[in-house]
Amino acid sequence: MPSTRRDLLRAGAGAGLAATSLARGAFAQDAKTADRPMPFRDLGKTGMKVAILSVGGHHLSRCEEDVAIAIVHRALDFGINFFDNAWNYFSGKSEERLGKALKGRRDKVFVMTKSEERKKEGALRQIDESLKRMQTDYLDLWQFHALQKVEDVETIWGPGGAME
Repeated sequence: MPSTRRDLLRAGAGAGLAATSLARGAFAQDAKTADRPMPFRDLGKTGMKVAILSVGGHHLSRCEEDVAIAIVHRALDFGINFFDNAWNYFSGKSEERLGKALKGRRDKVFVMTKSEERKKEGALRQIDESLKRMQTDYLDLWQFHALQKVEDVETIWGPGGAME
């Protein structure tokens, strides 16, 4: 366990470099996942096991659709089963691409998305739209995105808030 902030930063930088090297090596090779199994960890107390690497949805909308779908498929080939997203990543384009890529494979992955809505009506609308874009009828995790002020939390948990 790091004892100082400097030790923590060093450990974090080392982990980042290791993950980058692992990703480069894994995606550059044509190996089967059995040759290089993906490590999994418990996700808190949920009972879910997720890969130690995940795919962030933000970048799936910054390339051509066929490339985004290929990225998701290749990640699945290597055992990655956690996919992060948000409704506002390029006006839902990222969620749409993830939905297309996961067609027929949804039951094998852990999918999350986020909302910046703080009130019930807006949150219901956003989650509905996200489910349609991702072509699924459930999420494994839904988070409130960009909480920046105590008032955001109070609104979410208050009367008429998104937690309702």
